[in-house]
Amino acid sequence: MGNCRSPVFVETAGTFRVLAKPDSTHLQLFNLGYAENAPVLALIALGVHVSPGGFRGTDGTAAAGDMLGANNLSDVADAATSRTNLGLGTMALMTATDYLDKAGNLAGLANTATSRTNLGVAIGTMSRLTMRS
Repeated sequence: MGNCRSPVFVETAGTFRVLAKPDSTHLQLFNLGYAENAPVLALIALGVHVSPGGFRGTDGTAAAGDMLGANNLSDVADAATSRTNLGLGTMALMTATDYLDKAGNLAGLANTATSRTNLGVAIGTMSRLTMRS
């Protein structure tokens, strides 16, 4: 049934928050005060459907435009716009092999000679540095 304090839709009664589940056949609910909810202290008939996982419409289905956690974001209308809204750049679409990570210490470079040239680093003789204090 989910954890306590989870929102649930109760058929014929409305949307509530679970306060406790004292046993396998009872729930203690907090009335969220929606106009379509049953009044406080109302008795709810046995056998009504209880839908875990989020706010639902009065018929127990998700309202138009709502997303359900159980869908794991598969119900996003436009994934590209969502990535932009979250501030994710192009790297959000790349696989791990498309970029170098710090732990690899540049070991994943395909061509080290080209990389050195691009960085302006030449292999040659080293100058001797003298440390002075």
